[in-house]
This record gives sequence, C-alpha cells and structure tokens, in this order.
Amino acid sequence: GTPVGRNPYVLWAQAHLVDQGEHFGYNYAFFEAAFGKNVYSRFTGNNREWRFDKNKMDLFQYKLDSFSLAYGKGEVQTATVETNIVRLTMTPDQQKAYDDAIHKMLFDRTEELIELKSTFHRLRQIASGYLPFVDNDGKSRIVHFDSAKLDWLSAFVSELPTDCPCVIFHEYVHSGELISKTLKAAKVTFAEL
Repeated sequence: GTPVGRNPYVLWAQAHLVDQGEHFGYNYAFFEAAFGKNVYSRFTGNNREWRFDKNKMDLFQYKLDSFSLAYGKGEVQTATVETNIVRLTMTPDQQKAYDDAIHKMLFDRTEELIELKSTFHRLRQIASGYLPFVDNDGKSRIVHFDSAKLDWLSAFVSELPTDCPCVIFHEYVHSGELISKTLKAAKVTFAEL
C-alpha cells in the first residue's frame, strides 16, 4: 500500500529516501508550495503555514501513481506474484501478556470504543515486543519481550543484497526505536524518518 496518513506532505520524506527526489522533487519547500496553499496560522512565528490543498489532489495522485507501492489487479496480470507468509511464534511471556489483554477485553465487557481500540493497540505492541504501562508511582515504563518479529527482521535484512533497498514501515515510535536498535546490532546501514 501507500503509506500516507491524514497529511500527504509526509510522503515527500519517504519518497525522497527511496528515490532521492525523482518523483516529488529535491526540495521539500518546493513540494510543499506545489501541493499546498499558504494559510494563516496562529501557531507559527510568522502566522503562516502551508497546508495541503485538496483541490490539487488529482495532481498529487498523478505524481503518486508512478511511485506507489501498490498496483491494480490489471497491472500485475503478467507478473509472477509470490506470497511469502512468515509465521512467527510469540515468546511465552508475550503470549501471556497477549492472552491477558484478550481476556480483559472479553470478560470486562466494556462497550466503550476507546477501550476496545486501546486493547487493540496493546495487542499490537505486545506482538512487537514491548508493552508500555504506568507504574504505581505514575511513571511511564515499558516492559520488553524477546521478539520473533525483530529476530526475523534482523535475519531478513542481513541477507538482502547491498544493492537492494528495503522500506520498513511501523506505526509506533517505540517500534521504530526497537527496529533501529535491531538494524544497528545487525550492522545494517539505514536511514530513518
């Protein structure tokens, strides 16, 4: 898929990392001006900021189409598509934390959407090798687990040819920190956004 959230401007850095400016230009300020409008903002020093102009979405999409990491069904009919499903197993500590979170969700019977979303995020974090929590003194802490995901990632990127770039997407800041630590330990050259 294409990793764009609510703000399409974040794609410039991702594209630049992959193609050094070939698709969206070599200068972020030009990219911002090309796809945005300069509007009033009380949160900036000069009271102005660039915001993505939704009227330019067609142009943005046109530029994005040639860069996208996704293809339509008709575009890959002649290509050989390989499915490589990697099955990983959680450590016993991870599995217990995961099961506890599921149990809490099922048996506490909360109907609050925010609680369900919170449990979903906790499950994803546990599967990624950590679990943030607030201790009895009100301090934020993180429990780390051995992670089959990170072990697999380390082996995978270590085996890639040096001329084969790889983009790793993650959602949580701490996941990015763990991925960076894993890549450094594997002596893999990387850049992070």
